[in-house]
Amino acid sequence: REPPSEAEAAAALLAPLEEMLPSIRDAPIVRCDAGVRALPPRSHFGYVPLVCKLPVEVRGARRGDGGGRSALGGGGCAAWLFGGLGSRGLIHHAVLGRSVAEAVLACDESSLPEHTRRLDARMGELLVNLSDTGHSSH
Repeated sequence: REPPSEAEAAAALLAPLEEMLPSIRDAPIVRCDAGVRALPPRSHFGYVPLVCKLPVEVRGARRGDGGGRSALGGGGCAAWLFGGLGSRGLIHHAVLGRSVAEAVLACDESSLPEHTRRLDARMGELLVNLSDTGHSSH
């Protein structure tokens, strides 16, 4: 993959930026980076972060008290997904961060908002498909 072009980025971005801040035309370009921003699947609430316990057990992981179990099964509680915050992370990070911490400590994702746990079914389907093709999920 080619590194991003500083000249192309400057050509695309400087004109609109100069309209807002004319002095930017004299500022040096320090570096040019490019990346991919992954978005979670859109729900009826829009793009909402994804949170769930992953269907893997990590050696030495503490097991929960038997209360909640992931929709994916398993009792070990070591690997969690908390992603897809995007720009709404500014809104969601504190509330969801606290909820995720409580869920991890209790090893129970049932207390998380339902619309953030919507990856469970897709993850289960992926793991079933991987096991059918001879790939291991562990």
